[in-house]
Amino acid sequence: MDINIKTKFSIGDTVYFVKESTSYYEIPCTHCGGNYREIVNNIEYKCPYCTGGREKQKIKHYEVESGIVTNIRIALYGEREAIDRITHNHIRTNVLYSVTPHRAIDDFYDTDANSISKYEGELYATRADADATVENVKTVTTIDENGRQIK
Repeated sequence: MDINIKTKFSIGDTVYFVKESTSYYEIPCTHCGGNYREIVNNIEYKCPYCTGGREKQKIKHYEVESGIVTNIRIALYGEREAIDRITHNHIRTNVLYSVTPHRAIDDFYDTDANSISKYEGELYATRADADATVENVKTVTTIDENGRQIK
């Protein structure tokens, strides 16, 4: 049997990917200024937008990491459609890579570390390409106490 499938990356290649994390912090309510009340026509009301005069801001942090391709899996029955968790772009591919993040000690890489699975569209050949993706997706979102987006 002869299988010839062209892949963007090969085993042993260094690739870059974007890692996402989320944090929350509180800010004074943008409607009542942190007073927990609003005055309309000389009548005081409880602020309908917050609880306790605070709103939460959700900040997504993006970090570019590198790793080594340690395995390549090919879907036998054609392309699959996936969604990139960072850019939310649709990815049509039949190639799934196992990438071991770089955790170097001197010149030695920990290849026994847990590898992660990434589709071809989630990997970048250069750090500059990955950094450009991070610049395009940076967001700060204000949410209410129920986790609903305010703005």
